[in-house]
Amino acid sequence: MLRPNRHSNKEQPNDAEGSLVPRRPVLNPPEQDITTDQTATKEILSSAATGTDLVAIEHIDTHATKPLHVRYTREGDLLPRYSYVGDAACEAFNRRVRRHLRNDDSIAPPKHDRYFKTNALRKPVGRDLDLPDQGYARLLIETAERFVGSEYHVFLRRTFLHQFDEVYKPDTSKDPAWLCGLFAILALGELYSNIPVRAHHNQADIPGTGFFLRALDLFEDLYEEPTVSYIETVLLLSYYSHALNRSNSAYIFTGLAMRLSMALGLHRELPAQHASPFEHEHRRRVWWTVYAFDRLCSLKLGHPVTIKDEDISVNLPSNNNLTSEDLEDLPDPKQILSSIAMARIAGSILQDLYQPRSQFAILPNVQKILAQLKDFIQSLPDELSLAKIASTACPGRALASLHVHCNHCIVLTTRPVFFQHFRSQANLPHARTSPGPCSAVVPALADACVSAATTCYKLLRRLWVNGQIVTLGGFDSQYLFSAATILAMSHSLKPTNSSRTLVEGSSSMLRIMGTSGNIPARGYYEQLAELKHDLELCEDSAGEVNAAQSQAKSSPIQADRENATEVRQQVPTDITSATATTEPDGAHMQYNLDVAAILNAPDINEFLTFEGLDELGIEGLGSQPLW
Repeated sequence: MLRPNRHSNKEQPNDAEGSLVPRRPVLNPPEQDITTDQTATKEILSSAATGTDLVAIEHIDTHATKPLHVRYTREGDLLPRYSYVGDAACEAFNRRVRRHLRNDDSIAPPKHDRYFKTNALRKPVGRDLDLPDQGYARLLIETAERFVGSEYHVFLRRTFLHQFDEVYKPDTSKDPAWLCGLFAILALGELYSNIPVRAHHNQADIPGTGFFLRALDLFEDLYEEPTVSYIETVLLLSYYSHALNRSNSAYIFTGLAMRLSMALGLHRELPAQHASPFEHEHRRRVWWTVYAFDRLCSLKLGHPVTIKDEDISVNLPSNNNLTSEDLEDLPDPKQILSSIAMARIAGSILQDLYQPRSQFAILPNVQKILAQLKDFIQSLPDELSLAKIASTACPGRALASLHVHCNHCIVLTTRPVFFQHFRSQANLPHARTSPGPCSAVVPALADACVSAATTCYKLLRRLWVNGQIVTLGGFDSQYLFSAATILAMSHSLKPTNSSRTLVEGSSSMLRIMGTSGNIPARGYYEQLAELKHDLELCEDSAGEVNAAQSQAKSSPIQADRENATEVRQQVPTDITSATATTEPDGAHMQYNLDVAAILNAPDINEFLTFEGLDELGIEGLGSQPLW
């Protein structure tokens, strides 16, 4: 039952926080009950809209979209929707001047209801929705919630299931916007059910594709009057697009969700008197999910983040002031908070390590991000620690995903330094210039990169053995490809039986995922095979060069050059003591599933506290575009 959202003593938001411009909500109860439901809706809204900042509900647009039923809709989408207007907007300045001239802080912000409106953008819903069997559909919803909903907020569980039951009743008015979200959830549920792929006309039919295409058919342009639930639907479309390897589509959907969220002011904390604790928390969780998705997509494609952290003032998710009924819609936020923390670190990786500048000092930024990762790992509650995975035969999928992502971020952070190490160690006959002196800290960071890649692979392998791997998902294959690339490069430098096993295992997993219908994995496997082929060619060429150079080993000139190289490689700092004389040997490196062990290694600990890294002479190369 819809609960009235009661507020009192409404005040205008501070100008420094921008203005929340009210929009007129579009409410359409079922046609057969429209008079009664209009009256009920006015009564509910009148109890909330007592201040001058909300638009009075006087007319109901009977040509717009119809929700399933008012009683099964939480107050978040029924209350007048706010359009956030930042302090730089002319409307905000005009309002500030008027408040000053009239000495009246209660002047309401302008309405945003004057724009071109047309029903041509609405999607008609036919009588035949082609809904799946209700029992099967509920199974898919629970599957999607398990794999996606435990890490992010994607829908209000209790409210959504009420609406789901309602849609299967005859003579129920259908809302295309809500149905779009339903079909998107069904698509994700079928994808994560690991249903065998069916082939039609040599084209793989990915599970969930039919539901996804139906969702796209129902997707409407509600950009001028978006709702929080509409943003949830956009995020669902983005998430499934990754499985189809439609990375640009996923990125654009996520960008749309980000823009809509900022248009509603979700990135700013709504004044307490404007909404109930439930609506406040719903807005927060949707915003932070959009935030995490934006960084997830940006990190995958190497694009800049859409919004900086300093432009965000909304509070983090919490269960404070929520009722037991609210908690059925908004569960414990611990997992979401961890995803937010990882998203923040992902933003730092993009901004500080993969910049478009030609050259910049990279070690200070690596140091800063590794310190952030170490703090994050140490701050995790016991139930989210990696020790929980080690002590559990079949750990939760969300917990494993968190640590896979964490190791992936360690790989991305140390990968530029690992590449520097690779260049200095790989004897490439076609190299025109020397890679330059290599600091003794580089092997330690390269070791951390390989260790994180190994841990990432082992976590994914365990998910595979436990039947928790997403065979057709886009993110598991991406993390596996990232780890396999580092493992293949490391094996080419120091080939051992253990390193060969890691390379072959990760490559086999990608191959099987690709042949099972995983479109991203198929491309990743081909790229990995090409890399391994190139590494083998370079190893053969290097062997021939080394044989020729061994004959000139006794040359005085050659000896002088080697001595000069040794002098250039000396770094007058204490950090070199532990790593200057030895190189990491893959045969003796101890790979551990404990991420903290990677960042607590003596060399890494010394690196994290070292000052003067700018003097070590290692420069980043910026982001290398592929075109």
